[in-house]
Amino acid sequence: MAYCGPHGIALSVFLSWPEMDQQAALMWQAYESSRCSSCATHREDWVDDAGRALRMGRHPQHWHQEVCPGCQSKQRAAKNAEQDADGTRGVVLVAAHGDVTHCPSCSSPTTT
Repeated sequence: MAYCGPHGIALSVFLSWPEMDQQAALMWQAYESSRCSSCATHREDWVDDAGRALRMGRHPQHWHQEVCPGCQSKQRAAKNAEQDADGTRGVVLVAAHGDVTHCPSCSSPTTT
């Protein structure tokens, strides 16, 4: 289902595929799942079979700094949440659509 669900493929349809196609899909899913959750690259993009770093110029990508307004807003909210924390653990930031002035969750008191 890790392959079928995200692609909207019914399991019964997937199971009707030729076995070679099923195996190829599952191998692709396993390969994609092995990407780093932070940078989306694979370990072998950066190191050789012996675990040694590849020489510059052979890397799959390099990094540019960019400013993301969404990340800036989230970082500000996270900083405010740390400052306002009342000792509650497990607080996470959840993106909500629209402006804060029209948010029913932000305008009503929270209940526990």
